[in-house]
Amino acid sequence: MRIHKSFIKEIIDKNFQVVLQHIESKKDKNVFLTEIEANIDNLALKIVPTGGEKGWDKLESDLFFDQG
Repeated sequence: MRIHKSFIKEIIDKNFQVVLQHIESKKDKNVFLTEIEANIDNLALKIVPTGGEKGWDKLESDLFFDQG
């Protein structure tokens, strides 16, 4: 199947907020961060653009395919 990269980019641009909301819905308990050797009892993520909640409309992606 062949899909043009502009179509994939358009799909990502329109659904990026939904993807991030799915990530935010994942909550972990008792997480150990090996890089800093710290234990977090309750981890919940909140992702917003630098412009705040209204910044989602101005957010754009850049799509490229790595040759590797």
